[in-house]
Amino acid sequence: MKSTPYFHPMYRRPSRRGGRGGARELTIVTRWCDHESRVPMLRMSGQRFQQLGFKRGDRVVVTTEREWTVITVVREER
Repeated sequence: MKSTPYFHPMYRRPSRRGGRGGARELTIVTRWCDHESRVPMLRMSGQRFQQLGFKRGDRVVVTTEREWTVITVVREER
């Protein structure tokens, strides 16, 4: 059987799951809060966290400044 080269159809956007120097594009979604108001929410998961040294049960600190959000693992001082 002869194989044909793969191409993205015109109606299909490129994947946002990687590429571009390791950056990943995510979407902010909405979550209900107090049954009355909605708040922005971002869900993240994946092997990237494991590759960066994050483990299940790790405590993290989330800091923000302007349009940047930084997630840092809290390491116990010995």
